[in-house]
Amino acid sequence: MSIVPLVKVTVAASSRDQSQVLKTLQHYGQCHLIADDKASSGASQTARDADGKLALKFLKGGAQQRRRLNHFAQFDFQQTVAAALAVKQQLRECEQQLEKVRQRIELVRPWGDFDFPPRQTIGHYRFWFYLLPMSKRRALTELTLPWQIVGRSNTKLYVVVISQHEPSPTLLPVTRQHLGAKPLSQLLQEQDTLEQKLDELYHQRYLLTRFIGLIEKHMIVADNRTFANYARSLCRVSGGFFTLKIWLPKKRVAEFETLAAHNRFAFTARTANAEDLPPTLLAPNKWFKSGALLAGVYQLPSYHAWDPSAHLYLFFSLFFAMILSDAGYALLLGGVLGCYWRRLEHSALGRDLRWLAAVMVITALAWGILVGSYFGVSPGNGWLSHLHLLDLDNYQIMMQLSVFIGVLHIVVANFSALKGEIAPRSKWLSKAGWSAMALGGFFWWLFAGLSHTVFANELWPVWCAQGLLALGFVAVGVGSVWRSLNDNQGWWRSLANGFLPLLNSSKLFGDTLSYMRLFALGLASASLAVTFNQLAMHNIHQGGLALAGGLLILLFGHSVNLLLAIMAGVVHGLRLNFIEFYNWGEPGEGYPFVPFSCRDLSYE
Repeated sequence: MSIVPLVKVTVAASSRDQSQVLKTLQHYGQCHLIADDKASSGASQTARDADGKLALKFLKGGAQQRRRLNHFAQFDFQQTVAAALAVKQQLRECEQQLEKVRQRIELVRPWGDFDFPPRQTIGHYRFWFYLLPMSKRRALTELTLPWQIVGRSNTKLYVVVISQHEPSPTLLPVTRQHLGAKPLSQLLQEQDTLEQKLDELYHQRYLLTRFIGLIEKHMIVADNRTFANYARSLCRVSGGFFTLKIWLPKKRVAEFETLAAHNRFAFTARTANAEDLPPTLLAPNKWFKSGALLAGVYQLPSYHAWDPSAHLYLFFSLFFAMILSDAGYALLLGGVLGCYWRRLEHSALGRDLRWLAAVMVITALAWGILVGSYFGVSPGNGWLSHLHLLDLDNYQIMMQLSVFIGVLHIVVANFSALKGEIAPRSKWLSKAGWSAMALGGFFWWLFAGLSHTVFANELWPVWCAQGLLALGFVAVGVGSVWRSLNDNQGWWRSLANGFLPLLNSSKLFGDTLSYMRLFALGLASASLAVTFNQLAMHNIHQGGLALAGGLLILLFGHSVNLLLAIMAGVVHGLRLNFIEFYNWGEPGEGYPFVPFSCRDLSYE
């Protein structure tokens, strides 16, 4: 995968041909408009566009839809959108009212259906309602106000207190019930009325769904017209001519020449230089196309940097597999993916996501076989045991493996950072120095801990690792001094600046240890699976009702564990790429290449 090289193009033509040239460029659909500070915001969303999008979202959210109309001479966009939004507002208000009435019914129903008498007939006395637990019944004996128990349940007493004024909040050890003035029968009648109104509103939305296609067409035409107006606002007009600046993929310059020759405009093109800030257009390899999606999750790389998509694709799949650490879970996820495989084919995003998910499942399956975990059960002595090469319970080996993967990830990031442009030798020296420090520190820790091995009584491996660490330390300092000298900062300032990057040694140490989460989360997932299996089997062996309980533990436990493992695999897999890897890879931050295109080829 790579970042597509762009050229900066200035288009020029006669002012009377401006509309036709802009239309040609919009249909061509391969240009990115260059805006300056003086350009007006012609592509901003209008209120009408926003309303149309809200209306479309509302109509598409209906459970049932009518056949969409393709042609309707009397279609009025604004009237239809206004009608849809009015129904949406009425639906929201009706649903809120209905919810309040239902809550009031649930509160009043235990007290029965009754009407309050006029206050004048009872001396302006009022009724106050309390729901008192049986255990607190003794509090009634201390009341000085008239009271009566009008009902009871297994645990509660329904108490009515009579008083002209609202009793003190401390009258009883519970707060009073706010039943309102409406009797139950009136509330039930209001519920029926609101439910009928709700059905009518749903039917109105159902009738309006036939206009979805026409609204979409109108929105597409409006978007295209808005985009064309934005391009027109970027044009500079002078002396009967206009100019427009665009970014164009370098590989399309030849066909752009043909386009210019047939559409009466001229252009000049030059390659983007270091002072330019072109947009980023990724050209994904078909095998790593999904990696571009991961790159866009956090930030697009800078145009002058390098494309991390393939690295993200491969390492994210590996990290997800190490955190999942179970072949049984991987097979289950593969089955779910297989069920939705064809559904994901209907969109370009779905097709890319399904291939990324497929690679993640395959990698997780391979790793689960290596660690020998199948829903928390080891393979035993079967043929799968021959593929069980790693033991999650061997903490030392698994920690060393996790840290080694982290060191490898950081080394790859350092050297990948040199691919975006012709880097100065000082940068090469610094990046090589950080890589040497990471490798030297890892092997020093590795060989120093290898007791009871062939290296137990040998000092030369440790000395070599220490030498590599020291060499990297010197290379980072020399590279920093060299870079400062190239910036004409003077000897003393260059020497001082040379030591400052060495303070990042602690950051390198912390980032490397951060990869131990791969081992910790993988061990936690496997341990939880084993624990749920043990709890379930303990109940299953008892038989009877305990058998059903054991099966529920097995189902619920593994479901929760799988969900936690998926969340951890995605979150921490992305974190290690977007924080640790990006910190050392320095891909920069870019902005996307947005083609000046026409969504509808029939646009006029």
